Amino acid sequence: MRKVLLMLLLAFVSSGALAEWVKVGGNGDNTLYADPASIIKSSNMVKMRTLHDYKVAVKVAGAVYLSSEVQEEYDCKGNHSRTLFFSFHSRNMGKGKKVYSDTELHAWEPVRLGSVREILWKFACKKM
Repeated sequence: MRKVLLMLLLAFVSSGALAEWVKVGGNGDNTLYADPASIIKSSNMVKMRTLHDYKVAVKVAGAVYLSSEVQEEYDCKGNHSRTLFFSFHSRNMGKGKKVYSDTELHAWEPVRLGSVREILWKFACKKM
């Protein structure tokens, strides 16, 4: 019984339900959040969870969603980042049904000036 309760607690904690989202950017169509409590630093690398919240539903490959949660890894010295995980949710702020998820490790990409990734990279790496 204890194992079942522990597993349920871990599942709840690992979801976005307890994330403390901090607004880091956005425009008229969407708002970009980061979860500072999710930051894990190791040498010049940082992992962090982010949330993209949309005002109008987005449709990609048959999936309709209002928010996406992403875990990224940032190379703070090399100005690169890569996606470790992402999921699309039917409601805002990572709520509702998970309509799609991807756990494939994506390739490193350069952090381009003026991009959403640059905003997130700066937030994640600011204390390095």
